Amino acid sequence: MFMKIRNTLSACSEPWLWRTSSSLPSDILDKSIILDAEKMTSLDGLYDEFAEQLNFPDYFGRNYNALSEMMADLSWLSRDSYIVVIKNANLLLSNEEANILSGLLEILNTVAKEWSISIEQGEEWDRASVPFHVVFQTPPEFQESFAKRIADIDFSIADLSLPESPTSS
Repeated sequence: MFMKIRNTLSACSEPWLWRTSSSLPSDILDKSIILDAEKMTSLDGLYDEFAEQLNFPDYFGRNYNALSEMMADLSWLSRDSYIVVIKNANLLLSNEEANILSGLLEILNTVAKEWSISIEQGEEWDRASVPFHVVFQTPPEFQESFAKRIADIDFSIADLSLPESPTSS
């Protein structure tokens, strides 16, 4: 089961956004960028947490256009894949209007899709396609309400089913 999840999160294919109430295997977490939605209940908190955990340059503009540009670049991190885990996702932008969450999901989905396409223009910024996935992790008791919140804004996030015990592989 874990092999399927590892393969899913290392592929340059849709879906890009996932939700789960289970713990991810430690080898996946070790390679992940982990953000805590407890710190991202507001837009300011979201910008702070993304900037800190993804080491955004000082010139990050703290708006959705700048967030999208930073996420589409990430040249300062230089990874062969990106798995962004947002733990406590049920709290994500909970103090903001629904359209703010919708905007974030659109950005993350678009950015992940952009990373999946190789750039071959004969320039220094050329790169192979890179897997990019975002996993929204919630405590089990909040999984249903998080799924409803996402459905209420007409967005779809795939369910990443994990076995009960993260010790098996």
